Amino acid sequence: DSRDKDEVSGFTARAQAAGEAKNLTQMHEAAERLHDWTARRLGERR
Repeated sequence: DSRDKDEVSGFTARAQAAGEAKNLTQMHEAAERLHDWTARRLGERR
């Protein structure tokens, strides 16, 4: 459904941001956003 498609694009965007980071600080911040996003999604489905 559309929620699954939104989840995939949300994950992909955050993962790409971590991969495209220009320095360690940007990578760390992007990874934290990805981790937080994933934790929220897992929490919603419990």
